[in-house]
Parts: sequence; structure tokens; C-alpha cells
Amino acid sequence: MWDDKKEMISLTLHRACPFTFSQTENDSEALSQRAAAIAKQIQTPEMMEALSEHPDFIMNPLPDTEAVIALPHLVAAMIQKQSARSGRSARSGRSARSGRSALVLFRLEDAVLYGEYQARQLPAADAPLRSRLAHSAYFPHLIWSDLLDYRWTTLAGMFCLFATASGTSAANNMTHLALPPFGNGSLLEAVSLAFLQMAQLNPPHIPGRIDNVDEPTAFQLKEAGYAISVSSSDYLYRREEIVTLTGKRFRAQRAGVNQAQRLKPKRRPFLSSDTDDCLNLYDRWAVHKDCQSLDAMMKQDARFAHCAVMNRFTEKERIGFVVEIEGVISGYTFGFPLSSNTYCVLLEITDHTIRGLAAWLFHAFCSTLTDYTYINTMDDSGLSRLAATKSQWNPLELISSYTVTKYSPP
Repeated sequence: MWDDKKEMISLTLHRACPFTFSQTENDSEALSQRAAAIAKQIQTPEMMEALSEHPDFIMNPLPDTEAVIALPHLVAAMIQKQSARSGRSARSGRSARSGRSALVLFRLEDAVLYGEYQARQLPAADAPLRSRLAHSAYFPHLIWSDLLDYRWTTLAGMFCLFATASGTSAANNMTHLALPPFGNGSLLEAVSLAFLQMAQLNPPHIPGRIDNVDEPTAFQLKEAGYAISVSSSDYLYRREEIVTLTGKRFRAQRAGVNQAQRLKPKRRPFLSSDTDDCLNLYDRWAVHKDCQSLDAMMKQDARFAHCAVMNRFTEKERIGFVVEIEGVISGYTFGFPLSSNTYCVLLEITDHTIRGLAAWLFHAFCSTLTDYTYINTMDDSGLSRLAATKSQWNPLELISSYTVTKYSPP
């Protein structure tokens, strides 16, 4: 992995990975010896030649990582290879100019700039009003930064957040726009430049795309000649209905809340010291029979996101609660303000064996959000069981999310 300044490559430990965490705790000496052996192997002439030919195998910086062993010989080999390429390019008369904007690694401190560009959205000449989708905020993106390389730039006065899947396979390292450009510049010009950028970053057979596009923006881009397709929908609820649970529509939810209430659950704010207990609960949740239909990789990826919420963000940046039964953490939930009248529930996990606890926690969490009229619980990730659960809470509206591509699909 490169460092932040792209000056040094190091063999890097990913601390968010449960396996590496267990190894550092139980046998750090063995892990150190293994790291030294890998570093030696990487810096053999054959490996350095291979990596120099395929520089994309070297990952960009990620959070929750620790450089273990610097690899200066690999850096020198890659510089030498790059110089050779530049020489060949100059001799062939080709321009070294790439023609694309520099992308900056997106970090939590960039959230201020992100918010400033969103605040400029309203006066934009050709852009719709601010999106109501949960992914219009930075929070749902940053929690995946262990798995996606997020970088930003400005194009035509608009903020553009690009995402690249981390990995070394041909299916990875493909870049897309994580959400539509936003700001007070020209939307259509920014989109055109963004597709040009993606065309330069991706292989010719991989079309660029824009994810998490709200309906007004999607239809505006459709009129401009882009192809659109519905990808998912956010579930939006009226908070008062979740709190009062009145009427026949919420009979099952009332029963669940009352059933869990008999166990005298206690809700309190999440503390950093709760992280291990919450992740242990997640691990038990993931192997329960109710989760057998979930893809193993999906569950592992979600664990990274949950870990990021607990470790990377402060209480000012997210709100989290745990629920305890007889002193044992049996559930947790996190969320963030999406707008002045809408709050987004980012994630929620409860003990499968305690009937009604999921309903109790959602109801209790919404009861605390007295400043908000609506609750957005994001999409259902294409999971039929999750879609059924969210539908049972009688959403006020399903807010459609679209994917935009430059060319119509065949």
C-alpha cells in the first residue's frame, strides 16, 4: 500500500480485519515473522518486476491500516519502470498529459467541504433540489472506505466523489461516480467531464456509471441523452407513526414491542468501550439461521462498515445506542441527520433469539428523534427478507434511486 504522499510503499496490516486483529492479540511475534518473510519475497527481482508492470496492484491508502515494513526497493523499481515508460512515450512523440483532473483521497475532514458544496446546490442554474436519498450524505460512503477507494475533485464547479473497488482482480479497480455531481456549477457539464474521467481510468469495455441518482436528476440526465435504470429505493417513514404505533397497520409491531418490553431492556448511548461486545453480537447475528441466505462476502463487508462506524467517527458525527438486557448488550443502532426534517437510520443489529427486540429498538430509537418529521432507513440491498421487514413498518414513500450510464444497454 502507498502512503498518503505516494512516496513510500509498505507491507500493511489491515486492523479492521477480524483475522489480523486476532493474530496481533494472540501471537504478534509469529505475525511479525510472517510479515518479514512476505516483505522479503515481495522485494525479489521477479516480484518487483511483476509489480512494476502492474502498478494498480499497489493499493491507495485506506483507514484502519498500519504500515508494518517499508519496501524502498520496490519503490525504486517502480520509479525506474515509470521513467522508462516516460522515455518511450517522449520518443514516440506522444503527449504525457493525461487530460484528467487530479483526484484527492476523500477523508472525514473533507466532509466540511462536502457540506459546503451541498449548501450551494439550491442556487444552481441547471441542477434539481438537494436529493432526499440517504447516499446524498457523506456518511453512508465513508463507512465503506475500507472496501472502496473514495476520491474527489471538482468539475465545472461541482463536487464529484469517485469510488474505486479495492482489489487486484480484473473485476475490481473499476471507478464509478458514487453520486451525482453537486454544487452551484453546471450539472450537465460536470457529468460530461466525469464520464470522460471514468473513460480514462477504466478499460474501454467498462462503461462509466453514476450511482445513487435521485429521480429529478435522473430524468434530467435522461433528457440529455443518458441511459437511466432504477437500482433501489430508500424507505421513508413518518416518525410519529413509528412512535405511536396506532391502528391495525401496526398491530404486529405493537405486539413485538410489548413482548420485548417484558424483558426490561435498557437503552443507553453507545460508548467506544462497547465496540468489542457489539462486534461479537454482529458475529453471532451473522451466523444465525435467519441470515443463512445472505452471501458470506456481503456479511463480511458489512462487518467492516459496522466496525468503521464504531471506531472512526466521534459522537458528534453519528448517534449510536445500545440496548442491554440483564447487563448484556443485545442490540445496537446508529444513525445521522440527513436534513433538517429527516433522520437516517444507518444500521441496526439485534439478537435474533430475543423476539420483538428489533421492533423495540427501532421504536425506541425513533422516540428519541423528536426534532425530525421523517425517518429514512435506506434501501433493502436487494434482500427480499429485509425488504419484507421494512415494508411491514408501512413506509410513507419509497424514494427511487437510479443508476445513470452514458450509453443505452444492449
